Amino acid sequence: MTSRLSSSSLLLTASVALVASLGGLWLLTPPKPLRDRLKGPDEAQGESEKVMDLDVYGEEGWWWSDPEFALMLVNSARIPYFDRTWKAKLPGEPRSESKYVDVGCGGGTATEALAKLGYKIVGVDPSEGAIEQGLTHAKEAGFDGVDYQVGSADSLPFEDSSITGVISSDVLEHLDDLHAALGEINRVLKPGGVFVFDTINRTRWSWLSTILVAQKWLRILPKDAHDWRLYITPAELQQGLITAGFEPSDMSEWVGMRPTLRWPHQGLYRLLFLGKGFGGLMDQWKMCGNDRSASYLGWARKPSVG
Repeated sequence: MTSRLSSSSLLLTASVALVASLGGLWLLTPPKPLRDRLKGPDEAQGESEKVMDLDVYGEEGWWWSDPEFALMLVNSARIPYFDRTWKAKLPGEPRSESKYVDVGCGGGTATEALAKLGYKIVGVDPSEGAIEQGLTHAKEAGFDGVDYQVGSADSLPFEDSSITGVISSDVLEHLDDLHAALGEINRVLKPGGVFVFDTINRTRWSWLSTILVAQKWLRILPKDAHDWRLYITPAELQQGLITAGFEPSDMSEWVGMRPTLRWPHQGLYRLLFLGKGFGGLMDQWKMCGNDRSASYLGWARKPSVG
């Protein structure tokens, strides 16, 4: 009898372990990708609308209240890349006289960082709350070279061929109609103008790191900040750029970027005593060569006339 009970217990334990393992594998499996990322969700194919709560980006105090804000830490990787690319690909263009645009600027963390480098730049975002925060902070910081306007990526408030350089940082992966946004960016750029960007690759690693860990488990990011299905592979983005009329750079010039972690004692101090949450474990981001398995940076040019 004891032997039978032991055998039954072992069988039950093994069954539970198997179910738990299968459940764990299911949890790590990302949702079904969109049929065509360049066209956004297709209801006819049973694809639901994106699941994102973007209202948080307009909440008062969200952008500038914390000097260790996650999107500021990303600046250590993306701003040098944007600056270096514009310098190299737009020789002879005076940054303080030419016009640059930050599409989807939010509260201006990247916009203001580029203004500090001398760029005359306008931030555009559909969130009035975020734009108000950007304007207020720029005024308090005394940045005359930065301005902000309410506007959307698929309907930019600028004339054709009037902008020297455009950035779109941590934005493309939020857009339903990526094709329309790329077309608008191409429209407003001058011939020979340069578009620089960073976005997130659609891989199993990005599902694990940005969705499961950063959003759902550690809550470093708002719960519904991203929808993994809208992430963009480099091949998709390159094709989208070509379709929109750009000449994308060679993909060897597109580089990955990732966060670094603070020393354990520093991270724990921020977590336990400063109330930073798990985001306090993160430190400045850095570029990581051709590892584009999660976030990556790139650029494209609008063809010159003739």
